[in-house]
Amino acid sequence: MAKIGANCPVFAPVETDTSEGISYGAGVILGKFINCDINHNFAEGSLFGDNVLCEYVKEYRDTDITLGVTYLPTEADIVVFGKTVNGNETTSNIEDEPAEGGFGYITKELRDSVAFWIVFWQYRTKFSTPNRSGATKADNITFNTPSITGKGKANANGDYESKWEFSTPEAALAKLFELANIESDPVVNAPIIFPLASKISASTQIQLACATKDAKIYYTTDGAIPDTSAQEYTAPFTLSATATVKAVAVVGGVSSKVKTMRYTII
Repeated sequence: MAKIGANCPVFAPVETDTSEGISYGAGVILGKFINCDINHNFAEGSLFGDNVLCEYVKEYRDTDITLGVTYLPTEADIVVFGKTVNGNETTSNIEDEPAEGGFGYITKELRDSVAFWIVFWQYRTKFSTPNRSGATKADNITFNTPSITGKGKANANGDYESKWEFSTPEAALAKLFELANIESDPVVNAPIIFPLASKISASTQIQLACATKDAKIYYTTDGAIPDTSAQEYTAPFTLSATATVKAVAVVGGVSSKVKTMRYTII
């Protein structure tokens, strides 16, 4: 077996996780894949009696993940790291709480000259905000690209990782997007509504974002279907009472699917 490439790192925030299954909110693509190291950690214990090994236990503990990508999109600042984005300004706050979510990507493997595409999926992962570095121009060109680290853990059923094998890259990508709740090749991506928690305080800021370049987002807070006559999203906003937020993204007269989130003020 030879691994000859990897691509399409994605993250999708957890919505629910019970013994009946785990579900995710709308996911995001985390730039373009450079590298990824995944190390599963186990707790071990041995019991000796009469100078012989009587019992040995090895149990899954957690997973260390380091991901290198070409860049991190604005949507990742919101969905993955819980930051506030207002136009071209991204603000980090001491109360920002990174989300737990599913993380996955695709690798290509050769087995006896036959290609397979493998989807890897970590069920619950929390990434930390990446550190930054820079350097002045020199004789040689150096690319400073983001590297993020995270911790993985098992879901409510005890599953911490799964993989699926496919004979075509298209089938693998379709499975990855299904897992991460990402639309497959839309003309205009549906907007993301954040936070995912349905119960919020009156001071919680609602953020909308879209992965499609030059998209304008329109929204309503009374449950009405939004169009270009609705309020245009320009900055995070708050809700003074329980409301249903609906949002649509528009580019060149083409509209995305409408996204909906109901918030209860507590």
